[in-house]
Amino acid sequence: MSTAAHSAIGMPRAHTDHPLRVARGDRADLVLLHANTSVRAAVLRPSFARTTVRSGRIVATRHVRSGLVRAPRASSSFWHLFFLAAAAAAVAVAAL
Repeated sequence: MSTAAHSAIGMPRAHTDHPLRVARGDRADLVLLHANTSVRAAVLRPSFARTTVRSGRIVATRHVRSGLVRAPRASSSFWHLFFLAAAAAAVAVAAL
């Protein structure tokens, strides 16, 4: 958490003695990075999954879903037709 963004756009810091302190009544604009476990990771590789809060209200979220999808199993009739086509192609090539 930082107040450096305020300084960058010319706004005064809310707490000069403790710039990272949040007090009741302060404006709550922030982004929560869900998968980062350190400040270094958040800076170098911010996670895709995040929640954006503006004026204390959630205004946007991004989630990551992952998983494996099992391919449908081919039926025995598929393989029968496949091998018939392969055999026919082999006969056609041999005939050349």
